[in-house]
Amino acid sequence: MSALTETMLRHLHAASAARNLRSGRPLPPPSPAALRDIELAYPGVLTQDMRQLLRICGGLAETMLGDIDFTGGAFPEEPLPVFRPCLSLAIDELGRRWIAETSVSAGLPGPVWCVLTRLGVSLWISEDLTKFLVRLHESARHGETRDWLRGIEKEARWIWAHRRTLGIQFRALCRRDQALRGWVLGLPCDAYVYDLRLDSVARGVPYGGGRVYRCGRLPVFAVAAETATAEPTFEQP
Repeated sequence: MSALTETMLRHLHAASAARNLRSGRPLPPPSPAALRDIELAYPGVLTQDMRQLLRICGGLAETMLGDIDFTGGAFPEEPLPVFRPCLSLAIDELGRRWIAETSVSAGLPGPVWCVLTRLGVSLWISEDLTKFLVRLHESARHGETRDWLRGIEKEARWIWAHRRTLGIQFRALCRRDQALRGWVLGLPCDAYVYDLRLDSVARGVPYGGGRVYRCGRLPVFAVAAETATAEPTFEQP
């Protein structure tokens, strides 16, 4: 059993022992027949670590985000191609979608994103599924989940408010990066660029129905001007 899966096991045991904290109740694992069906329909790469996890449980129930699904069959597929393949983990009561990319060949899915369609932003949450669930459990254990979610909303609003400035600055920086220069030069001249490789600034990208580009599987995105300027429907959480 890998270190990742062992960490996840410790988290699941802790979650099971702390149900009153809304950190989640482990759901039963899929049956062998259901697991075979999951392997056929799973979005992206079903790694050995993920297979081990699915033999332990199928997800978490009763978290502050609602139910979290590990099987890939409970929630609709993420519509934006730059994030696919990915696992749709949860849709919470405010309609925020929590997804984990499944393009890696080893380990557990990641990175994990929160897609806030009503705010027009997709936000980087954690490097992988383990770190996401540990963060969720720890915030519940300390009674900080609502503060954490409010912080996510605040960060998304900040990104949207500064999307043009960020996009122009990142485009200039990425043009000086030899690894990204060719990709940037191939973009439309009015596209905004967002380099989320470093966590020194808010890690998010405008999200909408227009043209969105990605540099391979790097967390480096470009958004067409019409996507970055279209106004989302702002609602109070």
